[in-house]
Amino acid sequence: MNATKLRAIKDLLRWKVPFGIFPVLLPAVMFLDQVNWWEWSTLLMGSLLTVLMVHVVDDIFGYLSGTDQLNADQKEEVGHPKALVRGDIGIKGATTLAIGLFIGVLGTAAILLFYFDNSWWLLPIGLFTVFWGYSYSGAPLKLSYRGLGETVLIVCGGIAPVALCHLVIVDTITLESIWLGAFIGGIFSSVLISAQQADIQGDLESGRNTLAVLLTKKWGEQGPQIFLSVYHFFWLAFLTIGAIFNITNRWAAFCAFPMCLYVLQWRANEKGDFYRGRNYSLFAWRFNFATLLIVYLIT
Repeated sequence: MNATKLRAIKDLLRWKVPFGIFPVLLPAVMFLDQVNWWEWSTLLMGSLLTVLMVHVVDDIFGYLSGTDQLNADQKEEVGHPKALVRGDIGIKGATTLAIGLFIGVLGTAAILLFYFDNSWWLLPIGLFTVFWGYSYSGAPLKLSYRGLGETVLIVCGGIAPVALCHLVIVDTITLESIWLGAFIGGIFSSVLISAQQADIQGDLESGRNTLAVLLTKKWGEQGPQIFLSVYHFFWLAFLTIGAIFNITNRWAAFCAFPMCLYVLQWRANEKGDFYRGRNYSLFAWRFNFATLLIVYLIT
């Protein structure tokens, strides 16, 4: 395996895998003494496989539509290279990988369904989550081409994994799990909007109307920045309100304040330094989640 392929694998593990781990980790920390670790590990594997499958499918459709070729230079600049564009893997190999990951997702759902009690609901809910994740770029919905790609992060990256894991551990879904899941998914979606800013020109040329593109069309170059400032304030207020009204742990509001670090992302993006902006964004959401875990571990 050459150095280029190794870098591609490293990038995949570094930037994508955490999105599948953290939402499943939080409920385990919330109910540490009630966790069946075999069951939880199976759910974690399903979450990781789903995240990887969604990204591979996105790469396939982005390559077939020509969007990734137009954004190739920007992708390299922000440290998010596309393996298909660089020729590290062919379209046939990527398709085989996506199918294999999908089979793996079904396999984890089957294990939960047949070997653990009260897990029949995982199959329909899991299939919907996988379909919605696929629909980020996949036909017929192609959500990211309609400015709706962020809903995938909110649902599949936040609400679904947190609520499902909560259900697996304590046999119920509470408003707290949905609230925390929405917050986590919201923060993930802000990372997506930040990353989209580097691709605006290529997306415009290829007709991919991401949210960043639509905001640019409506309000000019500052559109995404204006939206992100309001968006981050909304999620900060969202978690704070949850704590005030006892929807979440009363200390959970503390976990929203690392969002103030996003100001560093905005400043970097305003200067066109999208690589630095993306790194600030990733650091901020990881800080958000770290404080959330600490709160539930302590309390």
